[in-house]
Amino acid sequence: MLAVLGMHRSGTSLTAEMTRRFGAATGQELVPADKHNPRGYGEDVNVIRIHDALLAALDRPWNTVRGTFPLPDSWTEGAEFETARANLAVYLASEFSRVGTNLWAVKDPRMSILLPLWFRLAHDLDFEFLPVLCIRSPEAVAASIEKRDSVPADLGRLIWLQYNAAIVREAGSRIKAVLDYDDWFIDPNRNLDLLTRIIDITVDREEAAKVVSEIVSSASRHHAAGAPVGLFQEWWSLLQRWARDQTLPAALTHEANAVRTFLVAFEPWRRAVTEQGYLMAMIDSRETERRELVAAADRNLKAYRTIESEMADVIATANRNLEAYRQIDANAKAADAKAKAEIGDLVATADRNLEAYRQVDSQLALAKEALARVERERDETLQCYNDLSRRHQAVMRRFGRFPFSLIMPADALG
Repeated sequence: MLAVLGMHRSGTSLTAEMTRRFGAATGQELVPADKHNPRGYGEDVNVIRIHDALLAALDRPWNTVRGTFPLPDSWTEGAEFETARANLAVYLASEFSRVGTNLWAVKDPRMSILLPLWFRLAHDLDFEFLPVLCIRSPEAVAASIEKRDSVPADLGRLIWLQYNAAIVREAGSRIKAVLDYDDWFIDPNRNLDLLTRIIDITVDREEAAKVVSEIVSSASRHHAAGAPVGLFQEWWSLLQRWARDQTLPAALTHEANAVRTFLVAFEPWRRAVTEQGYLMAMIDSRETERRELVAAADRNLKAYRTIESEMADVIATANRNLEAYRQIDANAKAADAKAKAEIGDLVATADRNLEAYRQVDSQLALAKEALARVERERDETLQCYNDLSRRHQAVMRRFGRFPFSLIMPADALG
């Protein structure tokens, strides 16, 4: 397992991205990018959550004065340590199973002061722990975290010293490579060679140059390395020598132990004196942030009220349209009902007319039958009269003296 160590804002994110680009696996949920780190932090959210919970339980949040106090002597024997160890063991076992034989890399600056926890995990889970140290000038680091986290520069330098001293003291010669942040911009191939050697891959120079051009940008180098003084200058000089020679200077081990002794000895005094000043500075900083937030809230409230007014107009228009629609719908329903009633009347009238027509048609049929009967009777009567007339003529011809008209009307003889 590859572990990217180093103080916050020391190039750990850049190194973590390089490891991913050249084949190392990482956790699936990483801290997203923001304005302070547009390419992302490369930090495992699950690891950070467990680290933060442990530091909070030990009353050592990293970006506070208490975070610069040395960890309690017995911190590796407490329940908080065991909880963090158990949670990380479960998570690491799951990740190792997921990535198989691929190299798994993790980056979180908090690891720098929690190395005993990770060495215990390496022993318990039987994996090789490959730590890489990223270094950067204390002045540049202090300026960067002051801008990002509102941590006073003096406190930022002290945290820088604590982190690097903890790494030297706990890991020392087990560090596989030391990468100077400035070298990524001056001589990137030097850092790249050190990193790929640990990852155990051979990288084509042309491909490597392309990756470096994509990741290493002068635009992300916001704070140039200033000139540290005193103890910080001495430490920075020794760390640079370590990065140059890739061999831990003996003096650095001595200095790391001295820092630990110094921090322990002055912890009560610092608790009583410096914390109050820090808190006042933090209060001032938070007050400034509060005023900015209030101003932003006022602007947002004005914008909200404008939107609310516009929305009220839209709602009023919508209500008017809805009322008009309802009126149109009511009118349409009334017209539909009237039309249905009229159609019903027309259908009833048509039914009555049809029935009358049927009656007239039936009477007409009866009248036609009666007329036909009368015509038949007339024809039969005429036929009878015609027969009688012929007989009368015959009798008159035979008996001319006897007038047949005496017994039959003249008009009946045709």
